[in-house]
Amino acid sequence: MDELVDISIIRTETRDKIGCLHSSYTVYELKIIIDDSYQYFIQKRYKEFRKLYDDVKETLGHNYKLPKFPRKTLHPMKPATIIKRKLELENWIFRALAVEDIENLLKTFLGIKDDYQSLIDEHTLNDDEVMIRNFSNSINGNSNQRMSLLDTFEKKYFGRNRIIREKQVGTLLGTLLPLCGDEFIGTKSLHVLYKLCTRDYNKDFEIFIQMLTKMPIDMLKKMKLDEYLLKKRYSESQIQAFHILNILKSYLDTKAIIDIVTSK
Repeated sequence: MDELVDISIIRTETRDKIGCLHSSYTVYELKIIIDDSYQYFIQKRYKEFRKLYDDVKETLGHNYKLPKFPRKTLHPMKPATIIKRKLELENWIFRALAVEDIENLLKTFLGIKDDYQSLIDEHTLNDDEVMIRNFSNSINGNSNQRMSLLDTFEKKYFGRNRIIREKQVGTLLGTLLPLCGDEFIGTKSLHVLYKLCTRDYNKDFEIFIQMLTKMPIDMLKKMKLDEYLLKKRYSESQIQAFHILNILKSYLDTKAIIDIVTSK
């Protein structure tokens, strides 16, 4: 590809199939960084990877020389299988990026558009946006230091006014929302999100509110607002949870709100 693409599978999530008792599937969350400047996240199921694999094999034919692709199994939800698949899928797609003949297939799968280069040039990161990128990269890769990283980011970010554009606001929200549902740093993450969306703390709160309400429902569900609201956990953060919920209620319909506050 003309673009420098870095891709990693940063986490997996188990979900229940709608309408099917005792049936679930795994979602793989991919982080894509283009030319060290533009970062976004997508979610894919194994069957979507499998469809890409079939298309790649058909396109390359006898020239197919990529690493082993994880095969189908009778027990896909076993923890060991999920971990093994994650590693194999990440290795497979990383190697596939170097094959010119399947570039269009990969761009479609990863959501990479032909005009990304002009978009990146237009949105060269300033110092404030670099801070967001570094925070996102660090907290996703350092599971044992996340509270310290989050605390440091909060103090630095709110220490003065920042100049942040929409793309980087989306990157920051995409990092924070899953952390709000984390067992250990959820309370702190929700508090930071609350401050970002509140006039008293953030002069650009309206931009964050607009971007928050445009986030995918699946991403908003990761906040696990119901556990805050019902005091199942993090009871001291109920006020912040209500604030975020009221923001969402102002923009989204009732069905979406119910879906968001039903985390399972």
